[in-house]
Amino acid sequence: VKGRSAFAQSSYKDQQGTALAGSLAFASDKNLVDAFIVGDVGDNGLEAGVAVIAGAAADVQRTGLNEQVVTRPVTSSTAANVIGIVVRNQQMRSNTAGHACYFTEDLCNVARTGRSGSRIWVQLVDGAQPALDGAVFVHTDTANAGKFTAASGTDIIALTTMKFKSAAVDGIALVELI
Repeated sequence: VKGRSAFAQSSYKDQQGTALAGSLAFASDKNLVDAFIVGDVGDNGLEAGVAVIAGAAADVQRTGLNEQVVTRPVTSSTAANVIGIVVRNQQMRSNTAGHACYFTEDLCNVARTGRSGSRIWVQLVDGAQPALDGAVFVHTDTANAGKFTAASGTDIIALTTMKFKSAAVDGIALVELI
């Protein structure tokens, strides 16, 4: 239309340019993701970019299929209990805080700890200062359950199957599963 500006896309990329909690760093990382049913996570749901543990499903319809549900870590959790990190996707809804999340009995995507190479943006606790290739720790206390930090402490467990690949950026950082 004469006299109006128009947008024209001049380049195309297969990699996402925006870093959001739970976003995979590269499109190929989707091959390192599994699906789980979300257990009881309360009214605020299970947000993207947090660590999760697996527990036994209360109602298994078919043996060998969906026998586990995922939830946030609890104070009795160990590093061996953490099975991965919640991955962001288009099916996520928003909780009352406006954060992308899954709710109880939703189907959830998880970047698994047993599959090395996956890179994902994770939520950090306030004040966390990760270093490149630095150690990764996750909170198990109720207020910060599943959020990541770069320092050990009370109700925090070390995750030796992960390392930080970036500094903190607006409350998130890139983690690589090794």
